[in-house]
Amino acid sequence: MDIYAILCIFTLTMLCLWHAALGTIIFHAIPDFHVTADMWIAHIDQWVFISAISIFICIHVALLLWLYFVPLKRRREMAKKDFDYRQSIVREKKNLTYIPIPM
Repeated sequence: MDIYAILCIFTLTMLCLWHAALGTIIFHAIPDFHVTADMWIAHIDQWVFISAISIFICIHVALLLWLYFVPLKRRREMAKKDFDYRQSIVREKKNLTYIPIPM
């Protein structure tokens, strides 16, 4: 889950940098600091918002798929091996080839 934390920190950092750049552009380009919906900077901010949400969702989908196919696959394999091992012990007990060591 370290990958998830690092990606979230990276995303937050990118959004902070974007808002700092946007604030700087507004400060230098707009004299009264009032942004209306029809200004070019509002459209750019809207596209950045849509892109950020899309990237955020894609990252979460990718991490969920990775979680399912890598660590949980290993866990399922170990559970199957454990089941097979327990079955082999039961078979050995039935064949009397398994002798428990007294303690």
